[in-house]
Amino acid sequence: MTALPDDYDDAPPVSPNLDWTVYDAATGAVLRTGNAAPDDAALQASGDGEAVYLARLDARTEYLPDGVATARPTLSFDTLTIAADDTETATLELPGAFTALIDGVEYELEDTLEIASDMPATYSVVIRHFPYQDFAAEIVAE
Repeated sequence: MTALPDDYDDAPPVSPNLDWTVYDAATGAVLRTGNAAPDDAALQASGDGEAVYLARLDARTEYLPDGVATARPTLSFDTLTIAADDTETATLELPGAFTALIDGVEYELEDTLEIASDMPATYSVVIRHFPYQDFAAEIVAE
């Protein structure tokens, strides 16, 4: 029997798989991600307005405006604690209308959310407004 050279590899050549992200070309929203052979990765877009980006992105924190991987912006209140005096406010501003869920009740807002309270309380706020990252906070009136 003949010995094989040390650098001989009898495994067939294999193309490495590529990570991919399918996104909405109009909004940049990540729709799904995966991993496929190079020839298949670019074929993952299946719907109208879908495009493929050859890398895996996290839909919670990233999006693709104009096909460029970008961190989704974050939201925040100017304060999470207010005096229970019906004067002091916790304020969050967005450019344009949005919906906020406050203690389980949905509110349609123009561009600003202000919370004030005349008694001690805790207010739970949830906002899902793309392209911003999903946001949840508690405002405490003391």
